[in-house]
Amino acid sequence: MSSPYRLGSALSVALLAFRMATANLSPITDCDEVYNYWEPLHFVLYGTGMQTWEYAPQFALRTYAYLLPLAGVAKCFQCVLDRLPAPLMAQLSSLLLLPSDATTLTTEGAPASGGDKPLLFALLRSFLALVSCCSELSFLNAIHASIGPSVAHWTALCSLAAAGNFHAGGAYLPSATVMFLWRLSAARQLREGHGWAIFWGLVAVLASGWPFCAVLFVPTGFWAGRGAFQLKSVARVLLRTALQAAIVQAVVMAIDHHYYGRVVSPTWNIFVYNAQSGGDELYGVEPFSYYAKNLLLNFNVVALLGILALPIILLRKTVARFCPRAFDGSGKSDGPEMLALVPMYLWMAVVFPRPHKEERFLFPIYPMLCLGAAISLREAIYLCNNLLSSLRAKRRKAGPGDGNQLLLGLALLSPFAAISISRSMALYHHYSAPLQVYRDLFNHASAHASSMEEGPISYVCTAGEWHRFPSSFFLPPNHQLGYLKSSFGGQLPQPFTEFGSTEESLGVQSGIFNDVNREEMDRYVDIGQCSYVIELVPSELSNDADVPECLQYMQLDDSAGSWKQVTSYAYLDAEATPALHRILYLPWGRAGKVTHKGFNLAATDGNAIVADDEAVFEGFVPEPTPEEAEEARIRAEVEEMRRTAVSLDASAVRVIDESDREEGTGASRGPGEKEEGIVARRLKSPLGVVCLTVTILLAIALAVAFGSGGGEETGSAGEPSIPTCTIASVQETYDVARSIVSNITSDEELDDPASPQARALEWLACEDQISSALIEARDPATGALPALPHGTAATGTAGEAQLLRRYILATFYYATSADGPWRESLNFLSGDRHECRWHENKTRPAGLSNSSSFGLGGSALVGHVCRTTVNREQIVLMDDAERQIGRLHLSIKIPNNLTGTLPSELGYLADLFTIALENHEGLRGSIPSTLGNLQKLRAWSILYNGPDFGGMVPTSMFKCSVMFFMMLFNEGSWELPPMIDAEILNKSRIVNFIFRSSGLSGTVPPYLFKLKNLEILDLSDNPMEGSLPDSIGDSASLEFLNLHASNLNGTLPASLGKLANVDAMILEGNKFMGPLPPSLGNLSKLKLLDLGHNELVGTVPASFSSLVSLEHISLHHNLDLHGPISAFESLQNLSSLALYGNAFSSTLPEGLFSGAAGRKIIADLGHNNFVGDLPEAFSKYASNTTLLSIMRNDLDSDVVEDVLCDEASVLFADCNSCTCCQSCCSEASTDPNDPYCHYDFNFYDVVGTEYQCFSRGLPGRVCPDGGSLSTAARPP
Repeated sequence: MSSPYRLGSALSVALLAFRMATANLSPITDCDEVYNYWEPLHFVLYGTGMQTWEYAPQFALRTYAYLLPLAGVAKCFQCVLDRLPAPLMAQLSSLLLLPSDATTLTTEGAPASGGDKPLLFALLRSFLALVSCCSELSFLNAIHASIGPSVAHWTALCSLAAAGNFHAGGAYLPSATVMFLWRLSAARQLREGHGWAIFWGLVAVLASGWPFCAVLFVPTGFWAGRGAFQLKSVARVLLRTALQAAIVQAVVMAIDHHYYGRVVSPTWNIFVYNAQSGGDELYGVEPFSYYAKNLLLNFNVVALLGILALPIILLRKTVARFCPRAFDGSGKSDGPEMLALVPMYLWMAVVFPRPHKEERFLFPIYPMLCLGAAISLREAIYLCNNLLSSLRAKRRKAGPGDGNQLLLGLALLSPFAAISISRSMALYHHYSAPLQVYRDLFNHASAHASSMEEGPISYVCTAGEWHRFPSSFFLPPNHQLGYLKSSFGGQLPQPFTEFGSTEESLGVQSGIFNDVNREEMDRYVDIGQCSYVIELVPSELSNDADVPECLQYMQLDDSAGSWKQVTSYAYLDAEATPALHRILYLPWGRAGKVTHKGFNLAATDGNAIVADDEAVFEGFVPEPTPEEAEEARIRAEVEEMRRTAVSLDASAVRVIDESDREEGTGASRGPGEKEEGIVARRLKSPLGVVCLTVTILLAIALAVAFGSGGGEETGSAGEPSIPTCTIASVQETYDVARSIVSNITSDEELDDPASPQARALEWLACEDQISSALIEARDPATGALPALPHGTAATGTAGEAQLLRRYILATFYYATSADGPWRESLNFLSGDRHECRWHENKTRPAGLSNSSSFGLGGSALVGHVCRTTVNREQIVLMDDAERQIGRLHLSIKIPNNLTGTLPSELGYLADLFTIALENHEGLRGSIPSTLGNLQKLRAWSILYNGPDFGGMVPTSMFKCSVMFFMMLFNEGSWELPPMIDAEILNKSRIVNFIFRSSGLSGTVPPYLFKLKNLEILDLSDNPMEGSLPDSIGDSASLEFLNLHASNLNGTLPASLGKLANVDAMILEGNKFMGPLPPSLGNLSKLKLLDLGHNELVGTVPASFSSLVSLEHISLHHNLDLHGPISAFESLQNLSSLALYGNAFSSTLPEGLFSGAAGRKIIADLGHNNFVGDLPEAFSKYASNTTLLSIMRNDLDSDVVEDVLCDEASVLFADCNSCTCCQSCCSEASTDPNDPYCHYDFNFYDVVGTEYQCFSRGLPGRVCPDGGSLSTAARPP
């Protein structure tokens, strides 16, 4: 019998259409779907989105391989959408997107880069439903062929009607993906296609990012192995499986390597995290009944029948042994169906006991529940039929294909179908408001912000409703989700940086991530930064306790009166609604029982297109009756005739929207919507098109004629000339501006007309149109400046914060680059532009791509003053296009060398996040102490600057939140504070403290080792003095210590042995004396130890044999290190050993380098007193021997075997020890320059540059000479 579920059949087409049509009716019930999958997908497609800690490079728990297939589909859809005519786009939107009560706002003015993202989102959900349905049809087709048509039809009804599949089918979750991959695997398994069954299982385990699902495919592997054993093809099956796994894993790791910037396996990471961390309790604990309730809600009686299926089969098989006639007619082998059911019980055994429970964890067993219910129904019908036949003494066989039994089964399942459909309708009617509100938000914000394509970030804020955010696909360009502090006390996501999940992102992230769900306070924004607010509002606000958190913020906001409600949709009030009406959608008896809250969207005056008397501080208003809606429509049309236009004030700073609101509908209309309709109708006339075209051309011609000026002079580079301004002519503006900036600048500096501060204030009053407009629009009663939609609340009101920010940046300009080329080559200090747009060029050179980084010649680089992707101020001042630091956001190249001093006002850019100064020979002075005010500053780097920039590092730099402090290759002289208070040290967040080759003098301060977060300390190549303090052992978190060539002396303190986490210790090139501390043997994580070029004496302590992780050790050129080196024999990870120029004696340990299989061997043993033979490892691993240096020892004659001569990369030996050497060190040679007798290699040139180039702290480019730590050649 041909299966009705084969692709192309009428039934399959109907099922596909049904699944795709209902995919977008299902609300998104799991915030994990949004934040861990839709948001990263949005980042892959558009470069923006919210990042969870799982995608942070230090954790890397999520694989990008799961995102990439849908990203490719999205690109294809976008290409098609870009070519569709507007009417067809509108039809498609109305078909796929949820119906909206709001008047649809046009998005024609929205940036092209954004497109209609909600429509793309809906298409992607429909595509997921399509793929899921195809796997469903394949599964049903296999059941029809291998188990029976009736079971297939009953399974189809259970699957089609189940509320669980209603939202699982189109979900973008690994559990949903595993569900349809299991269907494909089971379908092939039921048809004996073991190869494909295993392949789909491997894809699920390795590519979905959910390796725990391997449990589901254990029976598949067992069944395939059983078949292979019977066919005597076990080896072939194992080889094929291993090859498939290797290919899938290679593809996954290649994708993750691209996005994480390193070799990483998120599949392994998430498995280890869940297996070892025991972090279930961090994200909520539910009782065992949680899953039972979910199964009953989503499958009701089918859940019970499905779970009982295997026990019923086993019971029937047991009873059939004693009473076979009672079960005659079951027809087929139970093997296939048991194979398909067993994974359900394995999964339940794994998932149910876990404390943390979520509905999505049950998705993989949904197909098995439906199949199990159908099998249980078949068994019950068989039993009843056979028993009845026996009683009548008319035994009649009735197989699964019997028509009457099929109809009976469908009839018995019809109550389940009715209840499930009612449940699905309840989910849609009760919980669809977030998708509808955010869709209206996209339309509204796109229409309002169409002219702000490259403007600053506008925040869409929410407090307690952060988990109902449907994704950034519902936010236009330059809009970002913002969190207001709520009662939620866990860790929230933060915006992806442009570096995504690579380690470079660590330097520019606004905050840090943790894996213990600890709340990070830097995630929150101020209500003054919000352009929109979304909140769930009760139907009645009876007391202050009922007021939602967002509304409380707005009521406390200085501009609370400017908030207007844009739209509102009904959202079920679960607490006030009876359970029956909450669970099911019952068309009758709803009045007075079903209670709703309002899921509201509010906007500021500058964004709200609503009537002035419409406030947001009200309870939810129920939907109007049709009569009220018609009356409101008529009133709106009458009002439209009186409406004038949308106007802007002269400064283009404050938007004045005089648009209307359709009363009672909870909907808003964009400015000019009706007018656009009139224009569109007129354009249908050819004459209208001609007239409009001529009018536009005349307007352009007049604008060009008058704009070019009738002989008037223009400024340089095509800029309009700026009329001469005197303070007297703008006295009022000057006085107000001075009263604000005097909070951060002294009167003496403002009174000095030549000071940068006075010049910046004069620019503010005379040339800065935006600041002047802010001052003119100040509140006459309070004097407060108005808040712009894109202002950031650094200090005071948003308006004052913007004026201060412009003043600070102007002061910085005049203090370091007065009369420099910034104003000529950039829009820097453009009075009519928001400061976040000063980095834009007025004319872009031909041939350059439309990116944020382009050149204008010269060498210096000036970055954004605001990072518009995360709304953080940032100053990046660098040069040399060949030396870009990847972790810092660079934007524009200009020929400018900073001169002068850094002004103290920089310390009041409250949101300053990163400071980098590179290659500025003319910079003078020191670091302003006010930078300690910057509680959001994360990274500070000073590289390659001149000799006049130096001095004492202010104590306040340890007080702010800097995590990465970097001073590299500077010519000035620097000092560290002699003491710092313990309270400051306890609060310091410094992770990397790097002060390399920058003229640092003085002793090593003991307080550095009290920094509790310190991981990297590098004070190398500096003219320091003194010895290491005993407190060095207090640095429990230290992982990397580099004090190379820092002129230190004294003995090595025993407390070095307390650095339990250190994996690299570089103390080469100092004057350390005395013996090697035995305590160093405690460092079990140590991989590299370099104590070369010191004045150490004595023997190698026996405790060194405990350095189990040690890979590289260098003790070359010390004063009197002698004796045996037997402590190194047991080090199985040892790869390189540099002992050149000491007095070590005795034989070389036979087991030396015995664990070096597969690793390169580097042995610099020359100029010692070793005797005897060479260890076996040198010959055994000759091809791995990168360098072997044994000249000037007392080794036996001819100890070098031929294989070493043939295969060792570099070999230096005495002639009597190496007869096979073509070149060797002659005993008679007295030439100190003889390279065969006195060659001394650079340890790091051969070992590699991983450690000294700080792959964890700095980019590799800081080692331009190949990685050598030595600045001079070693003496022979």
